[in-house]
Amino acid sequence: IQQIASPQVLYDEPVNVFVAGFIGSPQMNMANAVVVKQGDKIYLQFGEYMLELPPEKANALEKQGYVGSEVIFGIRPEDVHEDEAFVNNENATLMKAYVEVTERLGSETLLYLVINDINFTARVSPKTKTQSGDTIMVAFDMPHMHIFDKETEKAIVH
Repeated sequence: IQQIASPQVLYDEPVNVFVAGFIGSPQMNMANAVVVKQGDKIYLQFGEYMLELPPEKANALEKQGYVGSEVIFGIRPEDVHEDEAFVNNENATLMKAYVEVTERLGSETLLYLVINDINFTARVSPKTKTQSGDTIMVAFDMPHMHIFDKETEKAIVH
């Protein structure tokens, strides 16, 4: 047994990488990143991209000594956005994504993306115009990002 909690708590606050990947369909996207401090801000360096962390997540990582360390970040498919309102937000970190597959499911569409040679899944509006083979800009909803210790795979911050 990894975690005992209500289904919503398991989904929102997984205690480790296993629970995060097991609960939810499609499962949580995960990738390695390095925690970097520049000035008074803390970022996750993910390939060529610097993902600015919200203050509460940044403070938790800094207090626990993760600056300069490699971590695993997790982001749920519904928190990967391609819609203009989110992508045009000045606080968003935009990333170029190649769309390998577009899966139209009626009430939603799943985009199977490649960002920095890592596969991601985005759950988007069924009205999306995005097609397989497109290159699009996406943004992560950073307040909903999960961060795990690379060695122990335990959650650091949700």
